[in-house]
Amino acid sequence: MAAHVAVAPQARGLGAVVVLNDEIHAARWVRKTHSASTGAFTSPNAGPIGSVHEGRVAVHGAVPRREPVEVDAAALADVRVGLHTVVLDDGIAAAFAERG
Repeated sequence: MAAHVAVAPQARGLGAVVVLNDEIHAARWVRKTHSASTGAFTSPNAGPIGSVHEGRVAVHGAVPRREPVEVDAAALADVRVGLHTVVLDDGIAAAFAERG
């Protein structure tokens, strides 16, 4: 399903999307609302922007595009950003085992 959307001319320019359960949602608005349901992803206050039926992509709406933000790279040269990596089975025992 997602591959059909990725190559569909109708989906060009939509930006990042989430495709699941025959629905196309704008990544900006989609939320996971149930932990086990096949219809777990919804877009509250917006709804899906399209659908996929029998391999055919239909786009019903679009996401308003925003103007890009100008960034002064020189002003950000000394900015540090912390990164915390978490992986499956990353428990406290694994952290102490690495210290040896």
